[in-house]
Amino acid sequence: MRRIDVLSDLRYPEVMAADSDSISLPPIIKPAFVDTCREGLTCIEDYSDSTLRGMSPFYEALNRLSSDDGLVRIAVFGDSFIEADIFTADLREMLQKHFGGCGVGFVPITSMTSGYRPTVRHTFSGWASHSVTDSTYFDRKRQGVSGHYFVPRAGAYVELRGQKNYASLLDTCQRASIFFANRGNLELSSSVNRGENRSYTFEPVGGLREAHVEGSIGSVRWTVNSADSTLFYGLAMDGKKELSWITSRCVVVPDYRCVAFPRK
Repeated sequence: MRRIDVLSDLRYPEVMAADSDSISLPPIIKPAFVDTCREGLTCIEDYSDSTLRGMSPFYEALNRLSSDDGLVRIAVFGDSFIEADIFTADLREMLQKHFGGCGVGFVPITSMTSGYRPTVRHTFSGWASHSVTDSTYFDRKRQGVSGHYFVPRAGAYVELRGQKNYASLLDTCQRASIFFANRGNLELSSSVNRGENRSYTFEPVGGLREAHVEGSIGSVRWTVNSADSTLFYGLAMDGKKELSWITSRCVVVPDYRCVAFPRK
């Protein structure tokens, strides 16, 4: 038989006295958080580990701008908030004012955000657009760094015009380029500041190529007069040196396609 105390719920538990030689543990003190950014400034955080594959190469490239005449290309990948240049417009303006450069940078041949992107006036016609987000008929072996490739129809054109109402250093640029790969003959023409057309002829090569014009460029229009087995990737309005930009919706680009696009 086991003894049962029917009043156990009403009794106070006995308190055991602690040994005289017991030592209480010191309280845990958490280090105080010190925000190194001054008020009103949002710093860029570096989440890299010991592999140093984070922001270090980016900062090193910016530091080199003060000692040489090179061009640093900054690629920002994200969602439509990035593709429409909402966040990156302010970041680009700040960095270009400090390090130099001008122009909006790289823009795909066509874009669903062209109508509400405030940093450049972008018009186009006559293109078959292929994106990594397409459910069918997309060949990953052909895609460019923005996750797109474009096939021109007869008379296809694309035009960029700088603007000065949203951010500074975007109304004109020093160099306008268009990027493509042609396995057949290609005839292009360009019109700068809506002036006379200038024609170019390219024989088949297959690798990435660039046609460009230089000067004080407020607008540039590229027209495909004839093209055989040619893929286009995008165009750009840049300075001759300092900073250049690529803004795009987040995509996965195979390494072998990234290698096909030169770093310079």
